[in-house]
Amino acid sequence: MAMLVLVTLLALTHAYVECPTYTCESLPSNTCASYSATDSIKLNSDGCPSGSLCSISGVSLWMKDSSLTYSCTAIPNTSTTTSTTTTVIPSCTSKNSQKSFKNQAISVTCNSDIDCKLVDGTSGNCVCVMGLETTGICEPDAANEQVFAGYWEDCGTENTLSAEEFAYWSYYKSVWVYTQSSVHCNDIFFEIQMLSTLLDAKDGAATLAVGVFGLLALY
Repeated sequence: MAMLVLVTLLALTHAYVECPTYTCESLPSNTCASYSATDSIKLNSDGCPSGSLCSISGVSLWMKDSSLTYSCTAIPNTSTTTSTTTTVIPSCTSKNSQKSFKNQAISVTCNSDIDCKLVDGTSGNCVCVMGLETTGICEPDAANEQVFAGYWEDCGTENTLSAEEFAYWSYYKSVWVYTQSSVHCNDIFFEIQMLSTLLDAKDGAATLAVGVFGLLALY
């Protein structure tokens, strides 16, 4: 795991990023992920048993210790809920063409921050995602009008969102890089499942009620 620790530290300091690779395999029950070989992680394609979850942030923290497996996490036993309809929703933030990627792409692969050049000359962050390659993904600025075009479409001419739209887009922006994962079992993660739930609520297919575990409990 020493090499994985080094990789993680490099990512945190925004130096040269060499990410571990990920594959999806059937692993023992209650196992979220396991250390396979140098810079290689196996993810449990079967997901976690009912009553537990596998999280992207949990995997990131696990990679810093010396254990060979990361177990599923029990979901807190609580019935308390908080409806976002009671939340005061602020006006939409502004988009900024200067904060788009210089090459005008939506998804940019990278080996370091310098690969994440924005139109205004600054650089974004190169971060690792659950991928088949050792390259990272450039994290977009929240004002990137290409990556988050749908956000401003929902804002409309009134420049505001419903509670359900606000919850979805706030969460989507925080986990966008992980939606770019190239592994087919990406849906085993709590963050991706939560994003799907929030999208259903935004589109009127579900009622949005979030437990005290919270939308951003892992961030």
